[in-house]
Amino acid sequence: ELDKAFSDQVFKAVGRFERNNHELENICHTLENAKVKFIPLKGSVLREYYAEPWLRTSCDIDIFVEEKNIDVAIDALVKELGFKAEGVWVNEKSVFSPSGVHVEMHYLVDKSKRTEIYVLEDVWENSKPKDGKEFQTVMSWEYFYLYHIAHMAKHFAAGGCGLRSFLDLAVMKEKLPIEWEKAEQLLKDKGFYDF
Repeated sequence: ELDKAFSDQVFKAVGRFERNNHELENICHTLENAKVKFIPLKGSVLREYYAEPWLRTSCDIDIFVEEKNIDVAIDALVKELGFKAEGVWVNEKSVFSPSGVHVEMHYLVDKSKRTEIYVLEDVWENSKPKDGKEFQTVMSWEYFYLYHIAHMAKHFAAGGCGLRSFLDLAVMKEKLPIEWEKAEQLLKDKGFYDF
């Protein structure tokens, strides 16, 4: 019974990964064609550093977009891919793919500390285009680490962060070429070093 239950969960995780990965590829292609500068966040980036990418589960896809282009990005996903715009929160608009994948389109409009996204206010100056792309952008690994810690802190303050956040930390420390002195300075500058 345990073996069957475990196999069922593996099958679900692989299926969820394949569906999310397919949608991420579509999103990246569509935003690149729409000439919208964007940065994939969190699990969509980190999963390739896990032993198997499907081991890094996630229930949604997170994308960071320049605030001036958030509506252009949403319109492109709606018109080109049939996504549905569903809601607006502080620094985030939600859309859903026809297959049901939830996509959080983050942008920086409120620079208060109500959400962790404010730590990315200067991320564009600390990012570069992904190899072979013009608009898909990757942040430095130090900023990626900073954002992860800020995201953990947000969840911790709201009631707790899960095990996956700590697994991500272990993968980052083992696999990513983070310059730790720079990362620590960013944490200090943004007020997360003590956390």
